[in-house]
Amino acid sequence: MSDQIPLTVETAEALRKKGDYKAAAQAFEQLWQKMPSTFVGTKWVYCLRKLGALIKAEQVIRELLKKYPNDKYVISELGWVLYDKEIKPGIEENDLGKVLH
Repeated sequence: MSDQIPLTVETAEALRKKGDYKAAAQAFEQLWQKMPSTFVGTKWVYCLRKLGALIKAEQVIRELLKKYPNDKYVISELGWVLYDKEIKPGIEENDLGKVLH
């Protein structure tokens, strides 16, 4: 991210919506350090998923789940992380055992 652009949730979200997931992930991670929230955390995880950083995405979402166990957005994003990490590869490999696991 440019040092000239102030780091805000809005700028990070604009990067995410533009598809610049690397810059958005970095921005959301920095924002998380300053002001953790379910919105910032789940958007960070979303970007990590889109970058294929599924191990990191799962670590972060599980931390979020401990902090916000009843948040529907956290639970939903956990589902997407597990889908991308476990179910999708199983489907692509025609591996029913992997999908069911």
